[in-house]
Amino acid sequence: MKKIIVLLAIVFIFANITFAEFITMEDVEIVEGYEVKVHLERIHAPDELSFDSRGNLYISQDEVTGQIYKLSTNGNLSFIGPSLLDPDSVAINSLNYVFIGSDHDGLHRISPDGTSIKFATNLMRNIVSVVNDKVGIFGESDALYVASRLSTRAGNIVKVSQNGQCELFVNNEDYVRDIAFDNDKYMYFIIDRNTNIYRVNSNGDISFFITIPSTIVRAISFNKSDNFLYVGGNNELFQISLDGNINIFAKNIRPRGLTFNSKGVLYVSDHSDNPYDRNYPSRILRIAKNIENECVDSDGDGVIDPWDHCPGTPLNSYVNSNGCPLISNSALSGQILMKGQPLTEGNATLFQSGELFQKSPIDNNGWYKFEKVSEEKSINIMIRKPVEWETIIQLKGFTFINSNYTMWLE
Repeated sequence: MKKIIVLLAIVFIFANITFAEFITMEDVEIVEGYEVKVHLERIHAPDELSFDSRGNLYISQDEVTGQIYKLSTNGNLSFIGPSLLDPDSVAINSLNYVFIGSDHDGLHRISPDGTSIKFATNLMRNIVSVVNDKVGIFGESDALYVASRLSTRAGNIVKVSQNGQCELFVNNEDYVRDIAFDNDKYMYFIIDRNTNIYRVNSNGDISFFITIPSTIVRAISFNKSDNFLYVGGNNELFQISLDGNINIFAKNIRPRGLTFNSKGVLYVSDHSDNPYDRNYPSRILRIAKNIENECVDSDGDGVIDPWDHCPGTPLNSYVNSNGCPLISNSALSGQILMKGQPLTEGNATLFQSGELFQKSPIDNNGWYKFEKVSEEKSINIMIRKPVEWETIIQLKGFTFINSNYTMWLE
């Protein structure tokens, strides 16, 4: 049985650059096949962006309001969280907890019910970027990786576990400006003093990846729908394959924050010439593929072709969100005991890739069971128990197929 984890050198080398056909839409030039729309106008100094599982967009702001914006799916714009000094960064985990990093006030966590607490209190206060490893690329699902500035020239990346424990992950000579994870095994980061991108493995070993042909790099994000990195330059947006090929994706754009929604649509914090002056407001842009012929589902599995990683799936197959079949016998079951007695009330919820995947009631003998589990993805289970029950002290009888396994209480 596998172990169960219970959780209550500057190189100036330019790669080959592809210059594609561009289409001008408003003032932004974008590669052919994509369209640009203004998603939110007249916002001052937007910084990092992040989506929750319900499709709400969260926007950090540098120096202007001291709070995070929440743009709901119905278009309602509101502030959330405490008033902080320079809340530069925002990240959201698979349970929709919002984490705000402040350049002066440290890391704060906002629960789905709106409760705000200071989180990871021993973390240095000068936080410039926060990213969430939702699927456990580095072994622990929903761990945070926080870039903090030690001085004008030095910085580090700290790993913050779900319980708030911190450990130094990367110690860097220059302070890290932004971080992204790919779909497989690497973290990527950009720094403040050059236009290089660096790559980090799960052991914290750093290697040079590529140099961006721009005067500055401001933001980096990864799109799991097309397996490209996207990097914001001084007046352009770059698309980079994981083998190091660079495309200029958009021009006349000043990206300060980048994120993708669950469908692979890109959202960009596009700064004005003077974003801190209220006479020159910035905006949030939405960049997506042209929708013509994009909604075809050739194999009828419920996942349209642009998002289907497994075309030609047999009819009536049970598939995941990428359109790939799940093994029919990949079931997961377990019994929950307290002081030798079964937990007889409550329920269990399975999350995979940050999505609510299945629910199971807990029966009178303390057992739950999930009928379908994806072997390729980390397993995350939340046990919801009555408040009068004490902490679970024993877990028994698990049959599962993935060592990247986390469990927590709510």
